[in-house]
Amino acid sequence: MGDNGNQFVGVRKSEKHGRGLFALRNFVKGEMIYSFPLERVVSPRQIQGLSEEERDHLDKIGEDEYEIIQPPLCYVNHSCDPDI
Repeated sequence: MGDNGNQFVGVRKSEKHGRGLFALRNFVKGEMIYSFPLERVVSPRQIQGLSEEERDHLDKIGEDEYEIIQPPLCYVNHSCDPDI
């Protein structure tokens, strides 16, 4: 998949959310598109010290743990009708 997945996905303007992560090629059903390690894990009491942008990209990963999702994955938008 490449070092950071950028050869398969890219950040582009999105009408719904300002920016979104889009496929740059077709994928086979079930194919892994992107894999990422946990990079920035914070506790609930650390959240207040985060920037607004970091707080906008938090994902709960445990009872008292949150990950700050990094680019380009922070631009993933959910779809009930995905095109992949």
